[in-house]
Amino acid sequence: MFGGLELLLIPVLIWMYLKVRQGKKINNIVKELEESGQIYFGQDGGGRKPPKVIIFVSANRQGEIVEARMVRLMRFFKPANTFDLPEIKGKKIEELAPSRITKEIELKDALKDLKKNYTNLKSEKEPRRIKVKSKRIVKR
Repeated sequence: MFGGLELLLIPVLIWMYLKVRQGKKINNIVKELEESGQIYFGQDGGGRKPPKVIIFVSANRQGEIVEARMVRLMRFFKPANTFDLPEIKGKKIEELAPSRITKEIELKDALKDLKKNYTNLKSEKEPRRIKVKSKRIVKR
C-alpha cells in the first residue's frame, strides 16, 4: 500500500507546512511592531548553529523598548510559538542585563545579540542608502 516514497513524502510535507506557518508568524510580528517604532532583533546561535529563539523589539528614538516579542523556532515537528516579553518593556536596549532578566541560555544569547545589533546600527553615522539611477525611456 505505502511504498518508500510515500513514507518519505508525508513527513516532508508536514515539515514544509510548519516552516511556512513559522514564516507567517514572523512576518505578522514584524508588521505589528513596525507601527510602534524602529524594529531591532536578536537571535541565539550567532552563526555557529541554527537559532532556536529570535527576539523582535520595537524601540523609540531614545532606545526605550515599546513592544517586545519572542519566537521559539520550529524544531523537527514542533511548531513555532510566539510570546510577549513584558519584563523588558520600558527599558533601554543599551542597559539590558540578560543575566538578570532570565536563566535560559538561548534567551540570554538572543538578548546579547539584540544589544550588539542595536549598538552596531546606532554607531553608523548615516543610514545605509542605495542610490538608484532612474532611466527614462521615451518612445517616439
